Amino acid sequence: MSPSKRISRRLPRGVSLLEILVAIFILSVGLLGVAALIPVGNSEVVKTQIAHRSAETGLRAFREMKLRGYLNPQNWLSGGQAVVNPDTGVMRPEFAGKTFVIDPLTVASGSGQAIQDLEVKTLSVRSAMATESNKTAPQMPSPVAERVFIGQDNLHFFRPREQTLPPRAFEVGASGPRRLTNPFYSWMAMLSPMQVMPNGTLAPEFKLDTYLMSVIVFYRDLPGEEPRRSIKMSADSLGGNEFRLTMPQGAPEDAKKFLRPRRWILLTDETRLFRWYRLGTVEGSVAEDRNDRVVSLLGPDWDSQSSGSKPQAIVFESVVAVIEKMVQLEGQTMWAPGASPTAGKK
Repeated sequence: MSPSKRISRRLPRGVSLLEILVAIFILSVGLLGVAALIPVGNSEVVKTQIAHRSAETGLRAFREMKLRGYLNPQNWLSGGQAVVNPDTGVMRPEFAGKTFVIDPLTVASGSGQAIQDLEVKTLSVRSAMATESNKTAPQMPSPVAERVFIGQDNLHFFRPREQTLPPRAFEVGASGPRRLTNPFYSWMAMLSPMQVMPNGTLAPEFKLDTYLMSVIVFYRDLPGEEPRRSIKMSADSLGGNEFRLTMPQGAPEDAKKFLRPRRWILLTDETRLFRWYRLGTVEGSVAEDRNDRVVSLLGPDWDSQSSGSKPQAIVFESVVAVIEKMVQLEGQTMWAPGASPTAGKK
């Protein structure tokens, strides 16, 4: 057979080195994209968990306020002094028409006012509900305040260093076994009278014992020797719910980080009006070297006509939820001037 008539059998063509490199590059880009989604997904899971747990804590706080009698001024204490005169059943004059912050954690820790430099009364509560036969129960001690005002439902397991030992879910104390928890969530309650007129009296269309109760939930911010981190700014209204917030001189270097979308902010005229909002949009970026920002607030329109002075804005670093509800104080209407012990009984 001549060579020209031989049947040539070609071997299958292999993959070149260049094709392998291109395939590896494409695969690497895909894997890097998937890897980049992992921290984003974890962050979203954490945010969702915080939102869910903070809402649960806020709703539980409303139940605690009602069931434990914290809506009854007979159970309120300020500096160890009863807010209500036990002899007359009337609120003492220095507390009339004020906004109250019920925060036994701050009082027990000795860190001063829950909200600094404002005309609010930071209160503790009695260790037991006041009754007709016992109106002198002492102030709630720190261990009890921690059990009530700190969420105890974030379960925790302790893993011993010895690998052969199983994880422990309980600890044994003087009062017996207790479930281990991570205390991430704490709360306080703000009660603002609805609504105080510029002269300090209530508007006639509102009942004297009607208050707006705001439950403020904190995340990883338990009161200790220092007050909770916050920054106070001046607020210039630009119309509607748009304001120009100006940071004070000598503000901390990281104060600009406080102004982020969806952060909670307290807007107040420092004496009568106290309203919570969420930051909607914030002008500029944190990197800009500026002391002022134009922001929009999410919430009801700020009543600039009822406000007695230029509003101030207070941003807390660790507030994750604010839940509001109209409530009526239990017992008597006690802070109206000239009220009698029998006025306003339910």
